[in-house]
Amino acid sequence: MRIVVEELKVQSWNPMKEVQRLFRGMFQSNIMRALQLQGRGRPVGWFWAASPVELAYVFDVINIFPEQYSAFCASRGKSDGLIDAAVEYHYGEFTCDYLKCSVGSILNSAAAPLGGHCGMKPDFVLDSRMCCYGHHAMSEVFANLYGDVKKFTIDTPYWTVESVGKVDFLTKVPERIDEDDFDFVVAQLWDFIHFLEKLTGDRLDEKRMREVFEVSEKTSRNLIEIANLMTSKPVPMSQMDYRDFPAVGFFVTAADYALDFAEKSLEMIKERVKKREGVVEEERIRLASQGIIPWYSELYKYYEERGVVFPANLYVEGTFYLIEASRPFESLVRRSMLPLNCELDAWIESVMRRIKQADVDGAILFENTGCRPISFGLRAFKEMLQQELGIPSIIVEAPQCDSRGMPLERAITKINAFVESLL
Repeated sequence: MRIVVEELKVQSWNPMKEVQRLFRGMFQSNIMRALQLQGRGRPVGWFWAASPVELAYVFDVINIFPEQYSAFCASRGKSDGLIDAAVEYHYGEFTCDYLKCSVGSILNSAAAPLGGHCGMKPDFVLDSRMCCYGHHAMSEVFANLYGDVKKFTIDTPYWTVESVGKVDFLTKVPERIDEDDFDFVVAQLWDFIHFLEKLTGDRLDEKRMREVFEVSEKTSRNLIEIANLMTSKPVPMSQMDYRDFPAVGFFVTAADYALDFAEKSLEMIKERVKKREGVVEEERIRLASQGIIPWYSELYKYYEERGVVFPANLYVEGTFYLIEASRPFESLVRRSMLPLNCELDAWIESVMRRIKQADVDGAILFENTGCRPISFGLRAFKEMLQQELGIPSIIVEAPQCDSRGMPLERAITKINAFVESLL
């Protein structure tokens, strides 16, 4: 392994272990909720990123997340075998890593962590393109694998500058929303509510819905404040801690235990910022990061230990949204206005502003062979960073779950040359 230039010597690394402990507690609380609801005979739904998950809490539905489960497997070094099981079943090697990992856990549940999605067969799959058009096909795959699973579809427009104007990167609040497009999505959300009413036998409880969205709003505001504090000097939190936050932003925002995690994490981060305490003693280089995190890798840790810090992780922050309890349906529509489902020009001004706020020296852009949609526009983004902000960047090939696609030594060799050019 090629050593980083002598100026970047290994320093004392200071992750937020209490945040990690809180996250494990939140994760366990989510599993306990699922088991308790299972004991009451409540239905199981599989939800994709950016789905209207608040409604699962309104109706006491068990919410399982194939994408987050796959990230969990990868972070524990258990994804490669599951991916191989899917490929042996004739799923293409370059299809979505999350799909392959989830399919592998269904085909070989004995080898899958938590028995494969907590061992819970779905009663329905929420088919949604609120984040990724690939979710349509993936929902069909899961429904077919289980044979008798209901599938409910929520479609959304691909948001353009014409329909929404500019979109704020952290909050996902647009300048406007085309009225016809808005009504199109809201009508489907109402249809989904009626679907859940029929499935559960419960009528919509408006008081419960207000309570759920109030929790979600508080959680979302805490996450956005945390993102803004991450741009502080020094950077207060390690990316090895921050990478857990998409589980909150995408999937469990409306849970009481998610709010507790976000509130306590925010207070600890505020204290670090107040004390000017960072993840390392001396910051040498500040980098932005874009692309799904390679969950199996400690690449961030390697560079943080050497004074290379990351005040802006555009993937993590892409999972945050402002939820407003007074505007529940508008909030759910805005969940689909993340960069993956907007044309580049709709959010580029906002993300450029975000990167300027973070005051970075460069950027690492992960080109993801395990998720092709998130790599669209990557080279155009690289050019914009250089032309508009004078910020150099490097593109590194890195699937999110298959560790064989980004051996750590190979990635370090490539990134070291880039780091040296910034010194």
